Formats: sequence, structure tokens, C-alpha cells
Amino acid sequence: MADSVQPSELLLAGCSSSDLFSTLLIDPKTGVSSWYHKGSELQGGSLGKVLPLGQNGDHLLLSMKDRPFLHVIGVNAHERFHQRSSVCGMVRDLAVTSDGSLLFVAIDKRIFVWLLSNGDLVGVRDVHLRNVTYISLSIDDSTLVTTSEDGAVRVFLVSDLISSQESESSPFREWQAHSLSVTGLSLSRCGSLRVASCSLDHTASIHSVALDICLLRVSADRPFTSICLCPSETRLVMGTDKGVVACVSLYDAAKNDQKEITLSTTNSASTDFLLRGKHTSEVVRLCFNSDGTLLASGDSEGKYIIWQIGSKQVLKESTMHGAVCTLQFVPYWRSVLGREDKNIHRPNLNLNRTIGERKQLSLLRSQQIDSDEYWMGVIDKLLNESGETKKNTIVKREKEEEEVYKDEIIKKLTAEKNKLMKINKELYDYTTSEVFNINT
Repeated sequence: MADSVQPSELLLAGCSSSDLFSTLLIDPKTGVSSWYHKGSELQGGSLGKVLPLGQNGDHLLLSMKDRPFLHVIGVNAHERFHQRSSVCGMVRDLAVTSDGSLLFVAIDKRIFVWLLSNGDLVGVRDVHLRNVTYISLSIDDSTLVTTSEDGAVRVFLVSDLISSQESESSPFREWQAHSLSVTGLSLSRCGSLRVASCSLDHTASIHSVALDICLLRVSADRPFTSICLCPSETRLVMGTDKGVVACVSLYDAAKNDQKEITLSTTNSASTDFLLRGKHTSEVVRLCFNSDGTLLASGDSEGKYIIWQIGSKQVLKESTMHGAVCTLQFVPYWRSVLGREDKNIHRPNLNLNRTIGERKQLSLLRSQQIDSDEYWMGVIDKLLNESGETKKNTIVKREKEEEEVYKDEIIKKLTAEKNKLMKINKELYDYTTSEVFNINT
């Protein structure tokens, strides 16, 4: 494909099926598959989730729905790479940092953290009372958000997960946002993190991590099964168990100072922004492209649809072999072109089962960080160090000036001495010559 006609983005789509070709990279404008994974390495297992490993798209990380395995495959046609690793249970969800260095895996109620450069296990934490349903990393990889079957939404600092010596880590933020299992999670892409979640209890909510409050709560007449925040945070879309995609304008909600919104997804006369008539089963996946103009939706029967959100028009509609498990817009990676690249860095999926003591990271948090006395002490210490440095500089300068003065005096005295010696020699020579003249 020529560079001039390459799309800027591709849609990464995966389905939970044991059939071949369950992972595709699709051009959202034409619907043509630019890349596909045959899937023979999975040995008949059903796909659980697909994630890009790193920013360059050289590898994909695959989890299994019915087997405790993780797979890494190469995307580049010249990179015939496959690696498999077993874990201690069925993977419920997983997340990878943007640089592909840390892997977070949710198994039952726990979060496992591996370092992919060498496969070291750096942390295992119990994060919920019931099984984890979703996990997601913030845009800067500093926080990990988790949800569970008991309706809880928790926010953890990544530094705490990899450095705490305890098996249970205290969350940075915690909300009992729902009364039933959480079925969807989406994070904002800006600096101030906001968390959107939905549940089978017919509600969806947006929480602010910085303010620790609920910004908006949405109620509907059907259970929500998926959710996604627009990149510009002007829209919130939610999928229902009946195949309807509902859209809420966050701009209008903020303008009208609305804290609660009620939607009707079954009333045909409803004036709410709805995308319906295409899905016939529950919508399980939703995602926006980078500028928020396109929306991809996938259901439990394998149908995925690409919408132009402004006009509600369908750009692409197709069906996969099983329930859609992954929908994500990704850049058009160079590896998709299949050009040979000798600089590809391969990850290490030989995952250790135990934490080595000598490799355990430890970060200590000061308990006095908010104390006025503590900071006054820090300021005094800095001032004292600055004063000592200035004093030492002045003393050193005085010594240097004194040495220079001494050198100048020595030079002057030496010059006077040489001058006197010269005069003395001339006087001696003159006297000697006069004496000899008189005698003769």
C-alpha cells in the first residue's frame, strides 16, 4: 500500500472463538483487513483479549478465555515470533504500560505485576473482595483503575502496587459506585483523571480522581453492558443488553449543571441520542478513534459496526466468529507493512511465579509530607547549606587574593634586588677601573 493512501488509524478487533483468523486489523474507512492473525499457535483455545505491546506495534499480547495462558506474537511478517507463558488462573483482564515494560494481569481477586524485560514478578495484591471484572491504566501509567463484581471501583497508585511489602494495598481512591457487577470501564485521556463505569444495575457514573466526587450519574430502563468516554470528554456512550447504544452530551450536562440524567432506550419516541437497529444482542465493546469522530461497537454475537458519530451513519458492518472481545483504534504501525526491521525488541514472557527478595522494589513514603514543621526544617537546612557554601567561597577567595598579593610583593622585591645588584656591579667596575688608572 502506498504511503499516500495509508489510513492514519486501524481498528484492532478480536473475537472469543477457537476458529482461525480471530484477530484482525481493519481499515475503518474501507472495511478491508490490513493484517490478520491466523491463530494456529493458540491450539484451538478461545481468545480472551488482545493488547498492543508497546507503542510501535511490533508485538501483540493475547490472553485466553478458557485456558490459563498468555501469548505474545509478532506483527511484522519478518518477525516470526511466538512465546507462551502459563499463569496461576484464568485471566479476567490485563493491561500494559505504554512502553511495554510492566504487565498487569487480573486473576480472580488479585492483580499480578510482571516486569517484561526479564519476566520478574514484582507484585501480587488482593484488590477486591470479589472477582475483578476490568482493569485499566491511566494515560501516564501512574494509576491503575480496577472494578469488580461487587460494584466497587478502586484507583491504585502503580508505585504502591510494585513497592508495598503487604499482600493488600490500600487504594488511593475507592467508590461503591454500583450495586451490581461492573460491566464497563473507561478512563479520560487528559491530565486530570476521570473514571467512567457502568453496571447491570441500570446506572453509569463518572468520578473525578482529583476531587474524589461523582460528577455525573446516568440511569436507564435497561442494564448497561459497555461504556466509553469520548477523547475530548464531550460525549459518553453506553451499550445496553438489547443492542442499543445511548449517547449523552457531557457538554450540555455541564452547561445545564446536571448531576443526574435519565435515559429511555426502549421508547421509540424518545428524543435521546440513540444508535439502534443494528445490534440484536448486548453491546459488549465500545471505542472511539483518536479525534472522536468514529465509534466502533461490538456485540456478543460477533457483529461489529463502525459509526460516524456526528451523522449516525454506518461506515462498516461485519460479523466475526464469536463474541467481540477487543475493539481498539491503533496507529497504522510500520510493522503492518511487513518491512524487515532489525531493531525490534522482543519481550520476555517467561513469567516468574515468585517474587525474589533481592529484586523487590521498595519506595518509602514520608509521613510528614504535609507537616509545616517538616518543610520549615527542610528550608532551614537548605539555607544553612547555602550559607556555608557562601562562607567557604568567601574564605577561599580571600586566601586566593592574599596569595596573589604575596606573589606581587615578591616579584617587586625581586626586581628591586636585581636592580640594586646591577647598580652595585656597575659601581664596583667603575671604582676598580679608576684605581688601576691612578696606579699607572
